[in-house]
Amino acid sequence: MDDTLYFEVLDKIKKELRDAQSKALISSNEQMMKAYFRIGKKLIENDTWGTNFIKTLATDLKLSFPGVKGFSATNLRYMKKFANAYTENEFLQQAVVKLSWLSNLMLLDKLKTNEERFWYANKRSCI
Repeated sequence: MDDTLYFEVLDKIKKELRDAQSKALISSNEQMMKAYFRIGKKLIENDTWGTNFIKTLATDLKLSFPGVKGFSATNLRYMKKFANAYTENEFLQQAVVKLSWLSNLMLLDKLKTNEERFWYANKRSCI
């Protein structure tokens, strides 16, 4: 076996695996952003249940998904804010769906308009 040929094959396989891992991570992140958006919409729809609703929901979600982070009352309020910031059409057509949750929270907290958020999201998703 030619060592040079072997290392070329190895490098191609490693690249293929890295590409697949990267695509899986991006797809997983997009699915989580969509889920957070839908959860936020459900929270908005049930806003009439009072202030303890989100606290109770956070507790029940933590019990239902032990060891999984992201279901604090604070994070649920952010999901509501996230869903309140965009229409579904805007959300699905913009780069915010491709950003991490933390990046989206920073955009929500630091920028006032969707135009600004979309501009930064588009710049960030090109990286």
